[in-house]
Amino acid sequence: MKQILCWFDAATEPVNPGGAIGMGVIVNVDGEAKLLHADFVAANPNNTNNVGEYMALEKCIDFLLQEKLDADEITIHGDSQLAIRQMIGEYGMNSGAYIPYAQRCLKKLSSFRRS
Repeated sequence: MKQILCWFDAATEPVNPGGAIGMGVIVNVDGEAKLLHADFVAANPNNTNNVGEYMALEKCIDFLLQEKLDADEITIHGDSQLAIRQMIGEYGMNSGAYIPYAQRCLKKLSSFRRS
């Protein structure tokens, strides 16, 4: 069985909401970096830290699915309490620009085995 570790992070600067989003994703498979992704989204009134975090998480999930790594043991790390707790079902989703991103992530994660 492969050991898969993923990290995602994002920030909106110089203001939140409305700033530019910078994000990064790392996916290691058995200690080897398989995805090192960084991206930038120009300033937009709909940009928020939560949107950025979910964009990064979705990039991670999409890579795992694309590489057919969904049947292995996967650990995903992020510093967004909102995203992590929503994805494991501890927090609900109320409102905000991040909702479409969160819903897509949740749907994609449903295809993974959970333990």
